[in-house]
Amino acid sequence: MEEDDGWLMDIIYDKRTDSSELCIWDARELDKDAPLARIKAPHRIPYGVHAMFMTPEQLAKQPPL
Repeated sequence: MEEDDGWLMDIIYDKRTDSSELCIWDARELDKDAPLARIKAPHRIPYGVHAMFMTPEQLAKQPPL
């Protein structure tokens, strides 16, 4: 395994369209112009969002959005 094995993932917000997407890059190829994958979010994700780790059981108990 090398130091740069892995993925860089970031949530990108475009204020022109008021939309967000999760972008994924190969950590070995960060010089590429575009990410390998883009996943459009159904709504804007605010700046400063943080991750939360939950078990499947904890996630199942969360109220629907």
